[in-house]
Amino acid sequence: FVGASWCPVCHAAARVLAPAAERSGLEILVASQDGKPVPPWRNFVDARAHPIAAEVKALPTLLFVDLVEGRIIARLEGFGEPRQYLGNIRRTLASIVEAGHG
Repeated sequence: FVGASWCPVCHAAARVLAPAAERSGLEILVASQDGKPVPPWRNFVDARAHPIAAEVKALPTLLFVDLVEGRIIARLEGFGEPRQYLGNIRRTLASIVEAGHG
C-alpha cells in the first residue's frame, strides 16, 4: 500500500484495507510517500527510498508484488467507495492466483 500521511483518500482506503487484510491474513507493506505513518498503520517504509514504491505517482496505490520474482504483477490506483475497492482487490487476487502467482 503506497500512500501519504497527508492524503485523506489514502486514509479512507487504509481504514477499509487494514481490517480486511487482517481478517484474511493478507500481509500489507505500507510505503509512505512523505515518510510518516498512514493511519491506522504505525509501521511503514519510506516509499521514496523503496525500489518499487518510489516509482508510484498516484495515491493511494495498492501494488501486488510477486516476492519470488521481485516484480509488480498487479496495481490498483485510487479508492472510490469501500465495497467497490474491496471487490477490486478480491478480483485482482483471484486473477493473480489463476495466473499461478499464489
